[in-house]
Amino acid sequence: MIGGYLTYRLGVKGGEETLQKKMSKRRGDQVAKIFQRFGFWSIAVNAVVPPPMPIVPILIVAGALKYPPLRFLAALGLGRGVRYLLLAYLGHLYGHRILGWLGKYYQPLLYILIGLAVLGALAGIYFWLRNKHKNKAGGRETPVTKTA
Repeated sequence: MIGGYLTYRLGVKGGEETLQKKMSKRRGDQVAKIFQRFGFWSIAVNAVVPPPMPIVPILIVAGALKYPPLRFLAALGLGRGVRYLLLAYLGHLYGHRILGWLGKYYQPLLYILIGLAVLGALAGIYFWLRNKHKNKAGGRETPVTKTA
């Protein structure tokens, strides 16, 4: 809720400029049309949907269009409440089975996760060193010009 409200406030303070910085003009217009049509429900439904669906554009548009803060918080609270209530219910239904399965395959899963972490760290170091080497070899310094 706090993160959503801060994003909303960013939209309030920045207005149209924030929209242009955070998304393309076409995408901003598209999100604004959705918000203007559905308002409260566009916030509530986006707050329920899991992460692949971005909520940030709707929150910024709500702020930029000066949507009332109490209605914004009510919509966000309703959406987040439904989302986490559903997650709690699914955890209640399937939690014991999932924990039982994880307990059964604990050691192989642990080794797989450690291996993935090591591979991720090695890939990160490789790309960091490659980028560092390119920057040195490229000589991307901009020349300083004197003004009269």
